[in-house]
Amino acid sequence: MKKNDKLVSLQIPSKAHEILESYKRIKCKETLLVFSELIGIDLTDDFLVRIRIKTITEISTGNYAG
Repeated sequence: MKKNDKLVSLQIPSKAHEILESYKRIKCKETLLVFSELIGIDLTDDFLVRIRIKTITEISTGNYAG
């Protein structure tokens, strides 16, 4: 067996695990989306999704200038 054929399991950092668990609790049941900010947009439009994620990230970090 080559080294690239080995099955590797990566450990999730505890802080990331806490964040993921909190999103599991608040997940919107009817849309299957973890992030409610993406509800109501066309998820097949990559440009629109990227802009929405960028805007929400800027707002949440306090860097939004709009």
